[in-house]
Amino acid sequence: MTERSEVITRVGPTVPPAALAPFALTRNDPDRATASTTVDPEDPLFRGHYPGFPVLPGACLINLVDQTMRAWSGTAQIELAVVVRCRFLGPVFPGDQVTVDLTTTGAGADLRCVAVASTARGPAARIWLRYRRTAAR
Repeated sequence: MTERSEVITRVGPTVPPAALAPFALTRNDPDRATASTTVDPEDPLFRGHYPGFPVLPGACLINLVDQTMRAWSGTAQIELAVVVRCRFLGPVFPGDQVTVDLTTTGAGADLRCVAVASTARGPAARIWLRYRRTAAR
């Protein structure tokens, strides 16, 4: 098994929030991926979420898992079908390093991932997503 690391600044049809870009992706094996990024403490999103107690919105963690999945899929065309389940376990603060450990399952058109987003303090979220494979456009 060889590890490959690359900096991803834009993957798929969406761009990660500036607070999370760029991130480094390491492919561990065909069914697993790990990505990490440092949350930009100067990102404007922290002005409103929450004043006096800035914390990264949970939607940004879902987006990071989605971007990790899209980067893992390489040239495969995938489309997020549903957020199956999401459990937020701890806060992510400005300046934190976030690591996503993602495992994929599925065959044919149905592809799923289970991910844990963590900081140095421990797990911040467990996220289950389901994707559809789509035809190239």
